[in-house]
Amino acid sequence: MFEESDIDDYGDKSESMTCHEFTRKLPKTVRKRGHLQAKEFFNLSYNNTAYLDAIRYIYPAKNLCERKSYTEKLILILIISDTSVSGSIFRQAIRATWAKNLTEQNGWTIRIGFIIGNQTHGRQRTNISEEVHHYHDIIQASIGDGYDKLTEKTIMGFRWAQQYCSKALLIMRITHDVVVNVRGLIKEAELFHAQQTTRLYLGKTIRNATIMKRGKYKFRSPVRWPTNKYPAFQAEPGYVISMDLAIELNAMFCRTPIAFPDDTYVGALVDALGVNATTRKLFTFSHRYKENDLIMVTNNTIIVHFVRWTSKAVEKNPTFLYNDMKKVSDALLRNNAKAIKESYRVGRNKPILKPKLKYRNVLRNKNAKVPASKRRLISQKYRI
Repeated sequence: MFEESDIDDYGDKSESMTCHEFTRKLPKTVRKRGHLQAKEFFNLSYNNTAYLDAIRYIYPAKNLCERKSYTEKLILILIISDTSVSGSIFRQAIRATWAKNLTEQNGWTIRIGFIIGNQTHGRQRTNISEEVHHYHDIIQASIGDGYDKLTEKTIMGFRWAQQYCSKALLIMRITHDVVVNVRGLIKEAELFHAQQTTRLYLGKTIRNATIMKRGKYKFRSPVRWPTNKYPAFQAEPGYVISMDLAIELNAMFCRTPIAFPDDTYVGALVDALGVNATTRKLFTFSHRYKENDLIMVTNNTIIVHFVRWTSKAVEKNPTFLYNDMKKVSDALLRNNAKAIKESYRVGRNKPILKPKLKYRNVLRNKNAKVPASKRRLISQKYRI
């Protein structure tokens, strides 16, 4: 674990920090019997120095985290985005909805930075340049910009945070297809601060997940893992960590084999450090366009993930994305989850569905072993 003095003393910040600086103090790992990750996660014998130190910031956004006072408590939200047309649309929708006019609340201030990679398409590169100079919230690194580079983007985001935003107490890492419940996030920050928590790793925890060998989430690692299971990890699209843990992770990135997907890789690192994941069952909610699914959102939901908003759908209907984000973000900013459901009913005159007999019986039978959440879903859908 690192002391506060270790966070502040980094000398000249005009150049990117290197693995030599990140590993000045290697964290202590805790090797468990029957561990699920590779042995290199514990002996720290792997070396990524040449690969990671070769990555540079094209646009570093050095002044993003400047504080107005020393008493200001800072939360940094790192948003993984890309240089595609849909990525730009997502960023504009975020700036116009839940990230618009973020004001200080209970002494907490939020800063938002978009992490993007690099590509060779001239026209899009010009657009990024204009966006950088207009909003000053783009952090671009000299890495690929595809989905398979999510791990590198996450690594560069945490490295950037330690170098340019070391005063932040908390870091939230998310993808650009979400709405953040800012009030809920600050509520969690207040709890973290009041309890003087260290090494926080907060999110919706997945345990005993099987390693996928094919498809979009196919596991990739330069070394062999001993089992077909992942250690506990915080699921996409996002999670929250404390700055002290981010510093330890930055050292681990330099000395462990980089794996994909990024959320499972970070979870394996945190587990190797002996840190327990802090779970919130309602931390993340996946919104799939359905009117009825939003009844599951509560004031304790921190992230609403817009699962079906693909790049093609966003480019075809950018206004729909904005309206969808605005409905959810406005209700969450008012700290009123009920308003989300109401906002989705406005202008809709769908016929009342005739309840199926088995659903009616489920609701009538109070002794039936049916979760309360499912009861609410049935009741809402069929208006019983």
